[in-house]
Amino acid sequence: MLFNRQSMARRLLSKLQSPLCLLFPEVCHLCGIQVAEPCDGYICRLCAVSMRRLVGPVCRICGLPEEGRSMRGFLCPDCHPDRFAFASARSAVEATPSMLGLIHRFKYHGATWLVPFFHRLIHETWWFEPEVLACDGILPVPLHAKRQRERGFNQSAVLGRGLINQRSVDWLDGVMKRIAPTTSQTMLSRELRFVNMKRAFEVCSASALKGRRLLLLDDVLTSGATAEACARECLRAGARSVIVRTLARGLLQKG
Repeated sequence: MLFNRQSMARRLLSKLQSPLCLLFPEVCHLCGIQVAEPCDGYICRLCAVSMRRLVGPVCRICGLPEEGRSMRGFLCPDCHPDRFAFASARSAVEATPSMLGLIHRFKYHGATWLVPFFHRLIHETWWFEPEVLACDGILPVPLHAKRQRERGFNQSAVLGRGLINQRSVDWLDGVMKRIAPTTSQTMLSRELRFVNMKRAFEVCSASALKGRRLLLLDDVLTSGATAEACARECLRAGARSVIVRTLARGLLQKG
């Protein structure tokens, strides 16, 4: 009887939704033309393919892409062995205007329906890397409490919760907090970004990080200043190592 009632409910819901789909079809949020489904994050396959995945030669520390390099790791001009506290940083795609537009909708307008699309990009690039598989804890970069109240959520934590369900690894949200309401990094130079992030984070529970191989997760990496500040605090608290993985890689203009 219960099965029949559920079947009837599904058929009724389908009939009610059909006219709505004719008036408001599920279309891609980028091109506005092709059909896109919730499981695709409302991004069609053509637009998804157009995203510039960072699977080519990148700096072995900060993950900066550079054409013309061999596939073997190299160091970019901004990196040297002790430049960053984290061992490596990698991103799924380049932060093109279209990609940044989607991230902006996600962060500031609550477009969490884009998360399945973001997860697909991550799965296609760094999620199955040996260095990622070796991690035993995932830590999302925290927002300052004031900013999180304004947005209603931490975009890095929302991005990570869906990933954590797919792997047996500890979820460490809340182990670190942002103690300084830093100004936006957008208009700052590379060096000022690092100054802006000094002493911006604090580990709440050192015991939760001691001896761990951590994956530090964020939405965008540009200069690496935020990731560096977080990673350094994690190592001070006793973490064994830290790698950084993000959805997109911003390319900071010189000068």
